[in-house]
Amino acid sequence: MLMKSMRVAVLIRVSTEKQEKKGESLHNQLRQIEAVVDRLGGTISHVYGGQEHATPGWERKELNSLLKDAQRDPKPFDAVMVYDASRWSRDNAE
Repeated sequence: MLMKSMRVAVLIRVSTEKQEKKGESLHNQLRQIEAVVDRLGGTISHVYGGQEHATPGWERKELNSLLKDAQRDPKPFDAVMVYDASRWSRDNAE
């Protein structure tokens, strides 16, 4: 169980513009993560996401922003949550 003060950053992502514009995937990912974070007693402090390819070689502005923020001091969040591991990346070199 998370502690009440646990601040969670959320990364939601779809791969194509069509999924972003016509689908409910981003909304559904966020809703399900919100429910889990609430159940665990944490709070969502930052939401990153949108349409980004996870394929190596594609620019990942939202992921890069999350990684940059994770290096800040003081830290703006304590943990990162994704809906599914495939939403994180297909290239974990970064």
